[in-house]
Amino acid sequence: MKPRIITALVLMLAPVIGLALWGTGALQRVEIESEHWRFQVRGERTGAVPDVVFAVFDEGTLEELGEQWPPPRAIHAEVIDALRARGASAIGYDIAFTEPSAFGAADDRALSDAARRAGNVVFAATKAAPGGGTETLAWLPGGRAHLDRIGARAGYTGFQVNRDWPVSSIPARWSGLDAFAVAVAAQSGAAVPDAVFADGDAKIDFAGPAGTVRTVPVGDLLAGRVPASAIRGKAVVVGTDLTTPVDRLTTTAPGNDTLPGGEVHAQAVQNALDGRFMSMSPWPVDVLLIIAMGMVIPVTGLALRRQLWAAIGGAAALVVFAVTAQSAFDAGVIIPVVAPLIAFGVSIATWLVLAYVRADAERHDLRRRFAAADEAAVAQVLDGTQVGGDDAADLIAPGYHLVDVLGRGAAGVVYRAEELRTGRAVAVKVLAPDVAGDPGFRERFRREARVAAQLEHPNVLPVFAAEDDDEVLFMAMRLVEGGDLAAAMRDGGPLEPAEALRIGDALASALDAAHARGLVHRDVKPANVLVDRAAGGHVYLTDFGIARSTQEGTISSHGDVLGTAGYAAPEQIMGEETGPPADVYGLGALLFAMLTGTGPYARGTAGASLSAALTEPPPGVPGYPDLDPVIARALSRAPAERFASAPDLMAAARRALGG
Repeated sequence: MKPRIITALVLMLAPVIGLALWGTGALQRVEIESEHWRFQVRGERTGAVPDVVFAVFDEGTLEELGEQWPPPRAIHAEVIDALRARGASAIGYDIAFTEPSAFGAADDRALSDAARRAGNVVFAATKAAPGGGTETLAWLPGGRAHLDRIGARAGYTGFQVNRDWPVSSIPARWSGLDAFAVAVAAQSGAAVPDAVFADGDAKIDFAGPAGTVRTVPVGDLLAGRVPASAIRGKAVVVGTDLTTPVDRLTTTAPGNDTLPGGEVHAQAVQNALDGRFMSMSPWPVDVLLIIAMGMVIPVTGLALRRQLWAAIGGAAALVVFAVTAQSAFDAGVIIPVVAPLIAFGVSIATWLVLAYVRADAERHDLRRRFAAADEAAVAQVLDGTQVGGDDAADLIAPGYHLVDVLGRGAAGVVYRAEELRTGRAVAVKVLAPDVAGDPGFRERFRREARVAAQLEHPNVLPVFAAEDDDEVLFMAMRLVEGGDLAAAMRDGGPLEPAEALRIGDALASALDAAHARGLVHRDVKPANVLVDRAAGGHVYLTDFGIARSTQEGTISSHGDVLGTAGYAAPEQIMGEETGPPADVYGLGALLFAMLTGTGPYARGTAGASLSAALTEPPPGVPGYPDLDPVIARALSRAPAERFASAPDLMAAARRALGG
């Protein structure tokens, strides 16, 4: 599957998650709770409940009446009569009467008679009767039809089925009954449009916290301390604000979101009188919003190709969404906010993950191509191009900033670099992928490079670090200002015997020290000898532990892995076990090359050179016949017949050349 298709599918995850959570109702409670904060932002609306009064049985009223809760129903009859006398347009009793009075039948008749005289009372329905309707005053004459006989109605005073959720809406109908607020509005002569309940419930448009509705104590009402002007033409909800029974509800109203149940109904009654509750946005709008919020970051990022612009676009979209959602809420339309915000958050997370994955893929691709000496990748690194938010020059060898190319070989490329920790100039050798990609080689490289790093000898190039870092296998070494011996011989031809002996002695000393530590070089050749002209021609042997292939002892197709054609010992060529004698062989071949300008078995191809090393006798050294026996012994096909050590070889060579 193409990367773009995978990216598109991953980016669709955010809207899919948002739609799934929204569609299954998993976020319903959180969405309801979010309404409280939107009411908070909108704030209180002073004077928004002009047509409703809340008459409350509070502690002061009970003390004044000398009663305990519940008082006789004759007291409630007095309240209804007082409200009727003051011209209440409707009386909603948010106190349930579902059982006969404990004070006798006369007490029930007093309440019923008061309701009949008023003709506009709505009683709370909290208990359904079998087959529908309510049990309110159903034991009086007429049974469940008693309310109709006295011109009263019953309205359901319950809210959501989930009782632990914040109260935010009223139901359309329950047990065949209207909601309490709708019934009270109807008694006042107001008809609530069916469209209000298009979503099943009607969302209460809370005007404010507790105290928003004008509240009068029942004690003041019965004592005549409430003027008729405060009641006339208004719907009155009668309820309690007592600690026992608990009648305070958690709502989505602004401010103090705990309201007496009666005041919740009072605010809902005002909505019913106005014929306007909060409404939910149409579902297609919700779907589009969730998709839009889930896609804004990816679309912006893909279109503009920059993370900064994606962030700016996302921030702008978030602000626009928040302002739009609140403006719609202020206008009475509730837009879901939690699902779109979750989709938005998931989109940010997926975008960041994808951005990281893309950047990581870019870094890995760059490192892979760089290790292969791809010219474009090398140019990116050395030019300091940004890749995945990082300087490309710092991505190849962690801890080192690559600066320039020092040299190239079949096994890899050597770069001038800066060690970031110390600021010193170093040489970093990055191995070629066909070398570094061999697991066996990588393991041996790690092991022997560590040993080489611990090998302190003046003629062994100091190794500061040897790292196996995913696609890149590299070594950080001392920077030597000057070329290798192979380049010097190409430019200047064969060396004078004294110079050849000087270099050979230095290499022999380095190899002897390595052998004492159990380390075999296995690739002694001119390209692995550095001559520091700035330091008076100081000689360094380099690349310990690097020349490797899958099968230990086998030369790779490029002839530069476990020994170089013309310098590799026969046991190496045959894939047999190798030890210090292989380095003695390599040093003998190198001495031959320094004096003649070419390797002892140099042929037109690597294969021909290898074949000659296995079948032909060691060649003589033109111009130095006394050296022939030394070279012949050093290049013996039998390891045991060679010199016991590299210094022994050089001592014999010095004697042969007259000291």
